[in-house]
Amino acid sequence: MGDIPGVTYDTTPHNVTITVTDVGGALEAEIAYDGERELIVTNTYEEQLPDEVSITIPGVKTITGIKETDLVFSFCLEKVGPDGNELIETVSVTGEGAFTFSPITFTEEGVYTFRVYELAGNTSGWIYDATVYTVTVTVTVNEEGKLCAEVSGLNEGTARFTNTFNTPPPPPPQTGGDPMIAVFAAVAAFAAAGVCVIAARIRRRRED
Repeated sequence: MGDIPGVTYDTTPHNVTITVTDVGGALEAEIAYDGERELIVTNTYEEQLPDEVSITIPGVKTITGIKETDLVFSFCLEKVGPDGNELIETVSVTGEGAFTFSPITFTEEGVYTFRVYELAGNTSGWIYDATVYTVTVTVTVNEEGKLCAEVSGLNEGTARFTNTFNTPPPPPPQTGGDPMIAVFAAVAAFAAAGVCVIAARIRRRRED
């Protein structure tokens, strides 16, 4: 039996019979395999797919300061490499909720590094989570000769983000009308107050 990958070897036992006869003073041997003159051994071959292992990176978006929103939040997955980072995928979720990046498949042993972060927006009142997860995937071969992957760098196995909404302060009260009218009214009130003061002084002098 060999060890060629993809080959299934025939392990069927066979009966071998050797018959020796005297033919004209000479011995002759005749061999039979299960009663047949030929031994038939059948091996099968099945093409082997490359060994591989896949992982997924899940995430959760939480909001505070407001019960719900229809605002869309986006998250990026990058592969970190010696020549710079490569954007793999961007996924989105509306308001609170869970999201998952597409599976990442590995076919070789090694240590692979990724970054997960939220794509900051500019919507008024919102504070976006600036957390950046550095995710390490260690791919090794187990005792059965299969690839396996270990993921580290997440928050209990998940990329967690929290955005906060700050309610804007109310606008200052509007007095309405023409602003010049308000100015004239203030001047008139001031003048009236001055007249009252002068009248009071005159009255005191008369009394004295």
